[in-house]
Amino acid sequence: MEGNRETGALNSTGIVGAGLAGTTLAIALRQAGLDVRLYDHTAVPGEGVPLTLTANGTRVLHALGLKEILKAQALFPEFSVIRSARTAFLLSQRPLGGFSEARYGAPDCVVMSGRLTAALREQAERLTIPMDLGAAVESAESGSGALHLADGSVRHHPALAVACGLPPDPERPGLTNLLNERRWQPAIGTRMVRAIGTRADPSRDHGRFLTTWVTDGLIALEQPLPAEPGTQRLALTLVVPDSPGADDPAAFMAERLGKAHAYLRDLFEDRVVNWVAHPQADCAEFWFAEKLAVLGGACHAHAPFPELSPSAALEDAWVLSRMMERWEDEPHRGFADYERFRKPRARRLRAFSEKERRQLMLSDPLKAWKRNLTWSLTSRFLPEINLQKTDWLYGYDCIKGFV
Repeated sequence: MEGNRETGALNSTGIVGAGLAGTTLAIALRQAGLDVRLYDHTAVPGEGVPLTLTANGTRVLHALGLKEILKAQALFPEFSVIRSARTAFLLSQRPLGGFSEARYGAPDCVVMSGRLTAALREQAERLTIPMDLGAAVESAESGSGALHLADGSVRHHPALAVACGLPPDPERPGLTNLLNERRWQPAIGTRMVRAIGTRADPSRDHGRFLTTWVTDGLIALEQPLPAEPGTQRLALTLVVPDSPGADDPAAFMAERLGKAHAYLRDLFEDRVVNWVAHPQADCAEFWFAEKLAVLGGACHAHAPFPELSPSAALEDAWVLSRMMERWEDEPHRGFADYERFRKPRARRLRAFSEKERRQLMLSDPLKAWKRNLTWSLTSRFLPEINLQKTDWLYGYDCIKGFV
C-alpha cells in the first residue's frame, strides 16, 4: 500500500486501547498462555478521573494479581447512601465495606482511572507484554486483522480487540464506527458538571460514604477520592435537566445548588469545576466481525447513576479472554461465544441504569414523595429484600463462570 510500511504478520492478538478494559484483557490472555500486543496513543495516563468499582469488577482485578496494589491505591467506602438535597434527610442506605465483601466476595472501591491504568500497565510489563504506547491507530480491518498506524505502518494480527471506550473522533473514523453506526450522546435531557476539591472537615469522615443527593430532578453524586493522609479529596458531579445557554460550569453549579442544603452548597473550598461528558449509546447490535471484537465502552456505555461501565468493562475483558483461550491457534473463533454471553448481561445493565436514572431524576412532587417513602421503608425495615434486588448485579462472578 503506497505510503504505508508493511510489517510481517504477527502471531499475537492486537489490542487497541491500553486503558482499563484493554490492559485487563491483555493480562488475562497472557496468563492464559496467549501472545498479545497492546497499542495506545497515550504514553502516560496521568491521574485520570474517579472510578467507582463494584464487587463484580474488583474480583476481576483480584484474579489478575492486583489485590494488594488496589488496597494501596483505592479508597473503600463503608456505605452508599441517598439523601435529600434540600434537607439532608437520609432516604436510603446500602452497606459496603466488609459487609459487601462478605456477601459478594470482593469489595467496592473508588480509584483514580489513571493510577489504576498505570498499575495495570506495570503488571503487563512484568508479564513481558509488548506495548506500543504513543502509537495512534488510525483504522482497523476486521477481515484481515490489519491495524493502520498514524506513522504509516501496518500491523497484521490473527485477532483484534478494540477497547477505546470513547465518543467518536471525526479524525479517526476507522475506529469509531467499527461494526455498526454508533450514536453516542450524553444522558438524554441532562447536563453534567463535576467539581473536584479538598475538604478537611473533622466532623465528617467523607471517605466512609458514597452519597447521592436528590431533589426536583437534580442529582448530586458526592464521591470521596484517594488522598494523602490527613487530606480528604472529593468529587461532586451534578446531573440536572438540560439548560441551554449556561456557559460557565462554576456559575451553573452554584445556581443549581442555590436552594440545596447548606452542607451541599459549601462542600468544596478550593475546587476546580469542569463540564463532564458521559457518553452513552444503546448496546451495539454486533460485538464482533470476522477477526475483530469490541469491548467495554466501545460497545456499551451506561448512564453515570449508578456507574456501571468500569466494572462491566472488566467483565467483558475476562469473558473475552476465556473465550479466546479455547481457540489458541485461531483466537477470533471465540468472538461469537463472547457476544452470546455478554450481550444479554449488557442489555440488562443498560435497562437497570435507565430505570435508576428515571427514578433519581423525578421532578413530580407526588411521585418523588412516593419514591422517597419506598426507599426509606425498604432500607430501614426490609434491608435483606432490598439487597436481594441487586444481588444479580454485584454478585455476578465471571471468574467462576458466566451466563
